[in-house]
Amino acid sequence: MKKVLHLALCLIFVVFFTSGCIKSDVFIEFDNHDNMKVETTIALSNELMEFNKDKINNLTEDINTEANGIIIDTQVQEISDKDYFGSKKTEVCKNISKAKHVKSLSIFEPTTKESSIVNVSNFILAKKYSFNGKVDSEKNNSSKDSDNIDVDKIISGKLKIKIPNQAVFRKANTEITDSTSKDIYVWKLSFEDIKPITLEFWLLNWFAIVALTVVITACIFFFVYKNGINFNWRTILKNTANGLNNLSNKDFNPQGTQTKLPVDVVTPKTEVPREEKKEAKNIKKVWLIVAIVLVICGTGFYFSIPKICDILIQNSITSLYEGKAEKAIQLVEVAKTLSPKNNFANDIYAKGLEEIDKNNMTNAETFMDMALKLADDEKEEFSEELTKKSINALNKKQYSKAKRLMTYATKFDDEKPLKKKDELLQKCKNLLSAKKFEESLAYTEILVLLEPKNFKHYSLKGTNLYYMKKFKESIEAYTKAININNSDSLSYLGRCDSYMSLNELDKAMYDCNKALSIGGAPQKLLGQAKYNLAIIYMEKHTYRKAMEEAWAAKDLFYNAGDNSMYIKSYQLFNTAADYECNYGTYCYY
Repeated sequence: MKKVLHLALCLIFVVFFTSGCIKSDVFIEFDNHDNMKVETTIALSNELMEFNKDKINNLTEDINTEANGIIIDTQVQEISDKDYFGSKKTEVCKNISKAKHVKSLSIFEPTTKESSIVNVSNFILAKKYSFNGKVDSEKNNSSKDSDNIDVDKIISGKLKIKIPNQAVFRKANTEITDSTSKDIYVWKLSFEDIKPITLEFWLLNWFAIVALTVVITACIFFFVYKNGINFNWRTILKNTANGLNNLSNKDFNPQGTQTKLPVDVVTPKTEVPREEKKEAKNIKKVWLIVAIVLVICGTGFYFSIPKICDILIQNSITSLYEGKAEKAIQLVEVAKTLSPKNNFANDIYAKGLEEIDKNNMTNAETFMDMALKLADDEKEEFSEELTKKSINALNKKQYSKAKRLMTYATKFDDEKPLKKKDELLQKCKNLLSAKKFEESLAYTEILVLLEPKNFKHYSLKGTNLYYMKKFKESIEAYTKAININNSDSLSYLGRCDSYMSLNELDKAMYDCNKALSIGGAPQKLLGQAKYNLAIIYMEKHTYRKAMEEAWAAKDLFYNAGDNSMYIKSYQLFNTAADYECNYGTYCYY
């Protein structure tokens, strides 16, 4: 960030900038697994990049997260849109509570030299997370090198911190939350007027809470028995049964009138013995204790469900790595039973993307197939994201990765990738015209995936393979196109050229004649077919036919405006005529 800021400030004196020509956004996410993800995005306006494109390579190379005692996974990717170009650095800090300190976090520094930006306090029943940081003062001082520069008008930045939805006792010095989620707090970053950014929240350990409740309950029962309070469960059950029996023997009176007893029947009043009163009182205490225990345990179990589900999903992922797909599915089904609103496809899908990035295609296929089974409403979203990633991979010339991504995109949803078909087709034709055959071939592979029954895509594939001198593969592609549509003259012409290159003259002759009989192709291509036939007849020593085909090719090339092939055809005609005059029955001269 420091390098970028210094560079930008120098350029201000040369170029007139509008507001927000530099974007500096930071997104920090805490999850239930005690992990922290930091995404730092630095992007410059296209005008600035165009002015100094040779000096700025990786805008995030000097932005780091330093946490003593934990491993940080780092990934940098290029980002671009119609207005901005830059890079995004993603750092994942696992087991953040085990870190001794976090002294450097993206573009932030601790509020005091002795403190850390992120602190985690471990208690028996909970963990307290706190963020206390400010924009790096060195970067701020560098922004004041010129008194006439309002840095906040040049640099626009936001800090977003996402906390787990199970977090309690939240406290932040901002009242702004993201429109998509109340768990995301937002701060506007200022590089001149630096103010501390603070955030605190707690994560309860419901396993410990339930365990403590059980221990306390056990102690209560021990105390009760220690003080001589005895429970005769036989008597309790007997009295309960007698009570139910008496209730069933009462006269049924739907009108609610009181049933009068006979006058001569006197019901003597019986006093309840003191022991029975004491026993009944003890029963009420027992049931009260049981109710309290059940409520606490139920509450603990309810709040523990997300954690339990996370454990189940992680075990499911481990099972997939081990090749135990059935066990993985069973674990996910248990998680879905505990939390029906979550289908857990996102976790499996994200793992599949991670494996694709690592080029572990076997594992990637396992995870993606699993995500396909679990996904419901997310299928369209997954397909759209995979399509974008596939096109980005194509632009970066990562062709195998692009093909794999598009394969999964079509599995999740056919409609989303098809919206990009016209764009891909045009790019393919442009690359073919520019003689970038390998790149064009990659696009045709994607097009074939999107529309496997479109003969034009196979024909384009065959053309690229032909120019790459892969004639056998070219013939296979053209054959697939012909099998789909046997009235496509272009596919026959292309296959004729490939057969000619392999010196399979009879097959080439058949395809050329077939293309000519169908017609509809451009004059130049029909001229090439006639020219090929002339060469074939020359090889077969049928010089009179060679003369006819060469003369017809000459006229077609003339009409197409191809002077070089026009001359070649005329020369071939003359050669055939000479051979016919010397060895045949007809002399041209």
